[in-house]
Amino acid sequence: VKYVITLDTDTQLPRDAARQFIGAMAHPLNRPVIDAATRRVSRGHAILQPRVGISLPSAARSAYAQLFGSDAGIDPYTRAVSDLYQDLFGEGSFIGKGIYDVDAFEQALDGRFAENSILSHDLVEGCFARSGLISDVQLYEDYPSRYSADVNRRHR
Repeated sequence: VKYVITLDTDTQLPRDAARQFIGAMAHPLNRPVIDAATRRVSRGHAILQPRVGISLPSAARSAYAQLFGSDAGIDPYTRAVSDLYQDLFGEGSFIGKGIYDVDAFEQALDGRFAENSILSHDLVEGCFARSGLISDVQLYEDYPSRYSADVNRRHR
């Protein structure tokens, strides 16, 4: 297995998104290069993360979701897509959804942290494996329908 696509249970993978993920990972500029001294990805990316939008059905599920859920669905022409970390540092922050190169990911993270010692591991994995943004691929996920569900999700 060369790549793994990772999603949450409520994440929707649109048609052709997997093909776009694989194509982006295979691009020569994205191929990960591991620095032997630091065991970090120094060029390219071991992880590529898409944009994540709110699914249309979940945005209409409650007044809370309508008020705080932002714009749901596809809106490719009205907004420029950018990520502050990607723009400033050439790498983005990882939120657990995307594609990763199995070998590079393992080389960068194997034995780095004690098992079960980090609850929210996505961000730190993205730092060592060098996460990048794929701005032209979008996944969709459900927005919490209640304030309490939203707070519990953010608390982790």
